[in-house]
Amino acid sequence: YLARRANMVSPLGRFLDPIADKLLVASVLTMIIAFGRVKEWSYLPALVILLREIVISGLREFLAEIQVLVPVTRLAKTKTTVQMLALGFLIVGDDAPVWIPSTRIGEVGIWIAAAITLITGYGMVQDASRAQELIDSENVAAATLKGLRGKGRLTEAEVDEVMGEIRTALLEADVNVGVVRT
Repeated sequence: YLARRANMVSPLGRFLDPIADKLLVASVLTMIIAFGRVKEWSYLPALVILLREIVISGLREFLAEIQVLVPVTRLAKTKTTVQMLALGFLIVGDDAPVWIPSTRIGEVGIWIAAAITLITGYGMVQDASRAQELIDSENVAAATLKGLRGKGRLTEAEVDEVMGEIRTALLEADVNVGVVRT
């Protein structure tokens, strides 16, 4: 946020920022559980959050390889905010003033973050699947057009057949996806 506001964004910063967030969340969750700062019933949302971070990191790496950029959604940013606030309350724990149920607020927050995590994770998997379908349709179109090379003059029937194959590939890929091909 500060880097964007000061107009000091760099490619390295864009790459490292989400990694730093994930490492921070993973370390704090691990330490909170290790030191018994949450009840056992809060282990599940912590596990969900950790596993989602691993899966999404892998998906982002895969999508980067095929040059597909999936923008961060507003809901994912909300998840991060709720998650960070919940972790803050859990870190403070019983050391908060008696009138602030810090541990309870943190545990409820971590459950809310886990629910949002499942929703955003599912959306990300869907986007990755659509992106792969789009790549597959591009490959079909390229192969179809390549088959026309060197044929000389094309008949109208050949053009219609090729355009039909390309249209089918694009429709099957549902090109109306929320991803950006770089």
